[in-house]
Amino acid sequence: MPEPDEAQTAEAARSIPIAVGAYWTYAHPPQAMQAAYDLDPALVFLPDRFEGSLARVADVLILGILAA
Repeated sequence: MPEPDEAQTAEAARSIPIAVGAYWTYAHPPQAMQAAYDLDPALVFLPDRFEGSLARVADVLILGILAA
């Protein structure tokens, strides 16, 4: 895997915290939304929960930044 340069590192450092905030919100839904998820698991937005989903999006962001 190539080493990111300074600009790529800065882009990842800006992008990943945005993903953390968004994924945290979806991983901790309001009670009514959680009730809907319980009734129909197909509605679940983050099937890998917070940690797994965040790890995946971080990988995708970093690989995308390196490829761009």
